[in-house]
Amino acid sequence: MFNVVIGSALFGMMVSALSVMLASTDYCTRAFAERLEAINQYLSVTAMPVELRKRVRAHLQADFPTAKLFDESQVFAMLPYPLQRDLRLVRARTLYQKVPLFRAAGMTFMMQIAQHLTPYNALPGEYLVHEGEKLTRVVFIDEGVVHVLAGRAMKLVAELSGGAFIGEVSAIRDSFAVATVRVVEDAALFSISAHNFRELLKSFPEVRHAIMRIINLRLDALEQMAEEARAGSGAGGGGG
Repeated sequence: MFNVVIGSALFGMMVSALSVMLASTDYCTRAFAERLEAINQYLSVTAMPVELRKRVRAHLQADFPTAKLFDESQVFAMLPYPLQRDLRLVRARTLYQKVPLFRAAGMTFMMQIAQHLTPYNALPGEYLVHEGEKLTRVVFIDEGVVHVLAGRAMKLVAELSGGAFIGEVSAIRDSFAVATVRVVEDAALFSISAHNFRELLKSFPEVRHAIMRIINLRLDALEQMAEEARAGSGAGGGGG
């Protein structure tokens, strides 16, 4: 009799746990469907171009491939800070492996910057920033490929992939973007606001110095390219 009672109790607990899991799954599925419906209505009411509608829906499919919606901020809000900290650190762990600057800075820097990183996806053809635009965040590439383009001719000056980052010039100097960046392969990215990045670097002067060296190298390369373009234009004009 005792074994029967225990068996029944365990079975009841399993059924209850399964019901909770299914209810949670159904909730996430419904939440995604409701979000999709709201976005479709918005796109329809505002008469957005067909191409832009396709891009919006493609982003939804990339961000929620299982058609289940999770609000990460709500998940974290239910947890104590130590768990939030560890979850964010693990979520961004691939950056520590790929970004040389992070490895050189050490785990203390990684633990702090991880608390401010927001993951998102970008699809081919998307522009992360346009030259002359005020970029309000620094973007780290986890996966994918982007092209750095300069000038009106949109000349390719660099191809960046996992471990690279953009926006550091605007963040450090509080200035405008010096180049255009276009996604050419599906990209998994992490971003941090320019303000938080600048504040964080105040505690890590060695990281700031390393980034300044990178900035100077990039600006020198762009200036050299601009000089070559001007020289070529002058030679062409003289010949005409």
